[in-house]
Amino acid sequence: ATDIWGVLTDAPGPLPWLSAHDLEVLTAEFTRKGTFRGGINWYRNFDRNWVLTPQLAGARMAVPAMYITGTVDPLLIACPPALMEGWLDDHRGTVLIDGGGHWVHQQMPDAVNDALLWFLSDVTPAGLGPVADDAPQGSDTETVTRA
Repeated sequence: ATDIWGVLTDAPGPLPWLSAHDLEVLTAEFTRKGTFRGGINWYRNFDRNWVLTPQLAGARMAVPAMYITGTVDPLLIACPPALMEGWLDDHRGTVLIDGGGHWVHQQMPDAVNDALLWFLSDVTPAGLGPVADDAPQGSDTETVTRA
């Protein structure tokens, strides 16, 4: 089944990036607490966060930044990478990992690690040596295909 954006809503079977043990731990914890309140409260409090931090209105991010997500992350519809333009002083690039979803770091950890290693090598001060030699280059959006 898919939702209104055409994104898969029902898992087609076991998820290769979520082990049976991890699923058991998560299920037990949600069952013990009887709710997903903690995760939902962040969204419930979203407007209040803005009220509590008026000093951040219009603030820009000055530290180096890179955006990593999957090409099938449903949040790309609401929050496309272009929204960051004008807010990041040192945008080092956007990496869209082909076939990855919202939990791309669990689904495709090798591709995420490659991107992170490139980012770290790009922000490492001269003389400390490279972190990665073959990671994505440039500051343009790059789609990385990873099996």
